[in-house]
Amino acid sequence: MTFLLLTAVLVVSLAAHLVQTLTTGCGCSLETRLLAILCGEYSNAGDIGRLRQGQAHDEVTFVFQEVDVPALQHNRVIYFEEKLNSVVLRQEVLVLDRTVYGAVKLSVHNFNLPAESGNFSVSLLHDLPLSAFTSRPDCVTVYRPVEYNLFVGIYPDCSGRLQLQTIPHPFVLSCNAISVVGRVKFSLESASNIPYSVWKINSLPLKSYGNCGESILEELCTC
Repeated sequence: MTFLLLTAVLVVSLAAHLVQTLTTGCGCSLETRLLAILCGEYSNAGDIGRLRQGQAHDEVTFVFQEVDVPALQHNRVIYFEEKLNSVVLRQEVLVLDRTVYGAVKLSVHNFNLPAESGNFSVSLLHDLPLSAFTSRPDCVTVYRPVEYNLFVGIYPDCSGRLQLQTIPHPFVLSCNAISVVGRVKFSLESASNIPYSVWKINSLPLKSYGNCGESILEELCTC
């Protein structure tokens, strides 16, 4: 009986340690670890022309960049942009919501710029009023760690272009790429049985690293 009790205590302790490790990474908060890995510029240009007919991918680029948006009254806001074949497809802001059960939730907001704004710059987001942003309760993206530097999650299509209910796209986020599973009927990108892998070509800095320090990305990808 004593042996079984000790074994149960050991298993519970190891499980608790694993959860704590995954949610704190190399000594940093889960949120900071996620944003450090996520923020950057991405492209799948290397795949264009390599896949055989019927599996071909559209050219896709992503930008995830932390920005100041006082109207949203949150400390952590991420600007997201997707270009499809060099044409802007999505421009959204992600607001850090909360972390529950070891998963980070960010609400997805669309925004409208004044007609006189001219060429877009992320600095324009700073002066937008709250009325310029719209969101729905089901427009939430969720990231959950499965390793120190590996996340799985879902990203909803909140662009309104599909004229359907929000469709979540499953993805995998690592230090150097985002892999997204294309959907045959519910995606603006060309569907393929081969997941879209959009490779990070440049990391973008965070506004704050908390107690982590600016070397957090290098530490995360080697720890």
